[in-house]
Amino acid sequence: MTSIFYEAKNTSKHGYLLLVIKATEALSMYDPLASNSLAELNKFSDQFLTRGLSIHSLAVTFRFLRAKYDILLALGASAGIGAAIAADLVKNGFVVVALARREERLRENQRALPENLQSQYHPRKCDVANENEVKDTFAWVETKFGGTDVLVNNAGVAAVGVELSAADNTQAIRNVVGTNVMGAVYCVREAFNSMKKRNFDGHVVIINSVAGHYVPIVPIGSMNIYPASKFAVTAMVETYRQEFANAGTKVKVTSISPGAVLTEVLPNMESMKEAGHPLLNSEDISNAVLFVLSTPPHVQVHELTIRPVGEKL
Repeated sequence: MTSIFYEAKNTSKHGYLLLVIKATEALSMYDPLASNSLAELNKFSDQFLTRGLSIHSLAVTFRFLRAKYDILLALGASAGIGAAIAADLVKNGFVVVALARREERLRENQRALPENLQSQYHPRKCDVANENEVKDTFAWVETKFGGTDVLVNNAGVAAVGVELSAADNTQAIRNVVGTNVMGAVYCVREAFNSMKKRNFDGHVVIINSVAGHYVPIVPIGSMNIYPASKFAVTAMVETYRQEFANAGTKVKVTSISPGAVLTEVLPNMESMKEAGHPLLNSEDISNAVLFVLSTPPHVQVHELTIRPVGEKL
């Protein structure tokens, strides 16, 4: 199958479609449900060429066609990892509802997409720490699209430099817990119940952190309550896995735990890069999301840790 994908890089459209069919047959050996009709393949081939998807996305998108995921909510989608995830998922055929507090940034991200894909990207302001806003948003999604098929929760904040033992740190701590812990509680609850009542085998993906598995010593000061909030997320993901199974559903839940990523969440990341600290890019995490969503129905990636080569944190 690898050779098929490699040959596809320099082929005509007609030849490309034949290779797509061959690739589908190869995928079907691994997962018989991956096969699609010739009409679907023709349509997909045109979309694949016009969207400029990577060869890696070929297999991924076949999985999406088979899984029939349609409506995806991406939280924390205004910048960095969330923005990359939302854009890549639109390019892979999803209708994406992109949520963040900064609505104008979301609209800028929408305008940055190819013109023929912008209608698949729906920006909406939502503070995940506000339970009423979360409920209103999921109700809007249900009214407009019928429900949520996939949730990617990337919403997260840190209060680096505010020590956990410092005086007058209450509000900073509440902000982190409100977004990282309670925001996840509100959003996963609404997404799961949308899937359950429709008997839909959806997927909940939570962008966690290596700080949810140990407390890193970083050169930018105390991470205060941030690791504790991510440890909570790690425990929540296992609790969700148990609850989803006990409820008789096949809804998947995945935690993706990156190491250091060049984003806006932590300050001075550019200076860390200049100092030679290895960093991941947002696209690395987006690729991981594409991977876990592309797994067959009986496979659940429960925890995926991604670190840059040479990381010493």
